[in-house]
Amino acid sequence: MSRRERALALTAAAVPILQLCPGLGWLPTLVGGAAASALLFIICKVPFDPGVRAPGEKRPVTRASALLLAAALAGLAAWAARESECAFPQTDGHTLPGCLLALLAWTAARRGSTAPARCASVLFPILAALGGVVLVFSLPQLRAEWLRPSWRPEAAARACGALLLPGSVLCLPAEGPRRAVPAAALGAAVTAALAAAVTGGILSPALAQGPKAFWTLSRSVSVLGVVRRFEALVSAALLIGGFSLSALLLAAARAVCGRAAPAMAQKLYDAALPVLLGLICCAEEKLYPICGIGAICSGLVCIGAQEIEKQKKFEKKKNNA
Repeated sequence: MSRRERALALTAAAVPILQLCPGLGWLPTLVGGAAASALLFIICKVPFDPGVRAPGEKRPVTRASALLLAAALAGLAAWAARESECAFPQTDGHTLPGCLLALLAWTAARRGSTAPARCASVLFPILAALGGVVLVFSLPQLRAEWLRPSWRPEAAARACGALLLPGSVLCLPAEGPRRAVPAAALGAAVTAALAAAVTGGILSPALAQGPKAFWTLSRSVSVLGVVRRFEALVSAALLIGGFSLSALLLAAARAVCGRAAPAMAQKLYDAALPVLLGLICCAEEKLYPICGIGAICSGLVCIGAQEIEKQKKFEKKKNNA
């Protein structure tokens, strides 16, 4: 994985780290993140290529599952843009900011992952500095009695799904070995668990389960004994993360379409824009978990079908020899 790809994945991970996981508890977040890292490690062992390798070669099951995966990734990109609506209190509940961010991400990913990756390589140091300031200066305010571990299986499952999102970088055309992806996912899981511990240890576990918990925490961060208002910085970090995650998911969807249906890939991608905007404006919240489950299932089916076809080819060569 190239340096730019790594920056894109880590910048996209700001959404689960700062927005989705702080209210889940540090133990479920750590366990769910470790599960996500293990799953990505297994997937890295199996090269993902739903395309056609030779003229006349047909892979109907692999192609169908790949196109379903692309559709699910596009749905998740719409969800990521919609989540960015609550980055700033002034835009919470308004669909126009989500539509504008989706349009920006769609434009950036229209020719592949190069433009989003370049943006992320510039934005990641800024994002790391913003989040790091809030986390570091929050540590002295922790209350040990609020850090006792609590276990909720559904919270661990949600954390696993959230921290799998940046793993869509595996769908992009490979630029070198992908061994760094599971390690990056594990680092994101540890950071998310730290954010969840800081949030619960300062706001209390009950208040930490509310919406925008990390943003609420940033309003009371004390630097050298003086309370500083960091919520605008956290809002900016959430907006940066939302753009990067949406662009990454759209670039991954385009890459999968390009390998499964090369002749139609660009037309399908161009036609996806009104669908994305419609999902942001009209879709129910229940649709987005379905997209997440569909992405995982279709990706696993695609990999399984690909491995079965490879085994058949190997057996055929063995018999001919």
